[in-house]
Amino acid sequence: MKDPVQHTRRAVPPPTGLAPLRQAILRQAILRQAILRQAILRLSGTLLFGVLLCSVLLLGASSCQVITGGLSANRAKEAAEEFYRLRKAGRYDEIHRSASDKFRAGMSAEALRGLLVSLEQNFGPYQAHRLMATSMRQVIGGGESGSRAILTYRVIMERAELKETLVYLLSGDDAVLLDRLDVGETGRSSPEVKPDPGATNEEQI
Repeated sequence: MKDPVQHTRRAVPPPTGLAPLRQAILRQAILRQAILRQAILRLSGTLLFGVLLCSVLLLGASSCQVITGGLSANRAKEAAEEFYRLRKAGRYDEIHRSASDKFRAGMSAEALRGLLVSLEQNFGPYQAHRLMATSMRQVIGGGESGSRAILTYRVIMERAELKETLVYLLSGDDAVLLDRLDVGETGRSSPEVKPDPGATNEEQI
């Protein structure tokens, strides 16, 4: 007959150690850290790409704005040159016909002619002009939304130098006269040195 005590001892399994459990926990912690590190790297890369993309887009938009603004200003300057060419030739009705609807609604052709003729009566015939300042303005809303080119000129008459501002409405490839403002008299022309009548805004003064 078998010893019951020995039989009981053989039936009890040997105790399990804690080392395998600790290793499993350590492996899980290392795996979690690796996953977290990869997620952080991916997120950092995405954020960096986003920042770089935004920078490139902003730079491109600024460049386009500068280029577009320069082209618009050139169109307005060309229109102003045509204004002064017609003015010198006394073709005031053509200036009025080529102006914007707002300009024509606010000033008749007869009124424009009378204004420009009165300037010549007071200060002598128009001689030349020189561009003094240029600015661009964006107008949103209303019936005439769009870009405005504001050009201020020094206008040399026979007996005086005047300052006037021409405002052009830019639409597509066109620049139409929106307003003309008398800024005032800047000085008297010297009788000894008269400006060249054929000079443009880049050649005088």
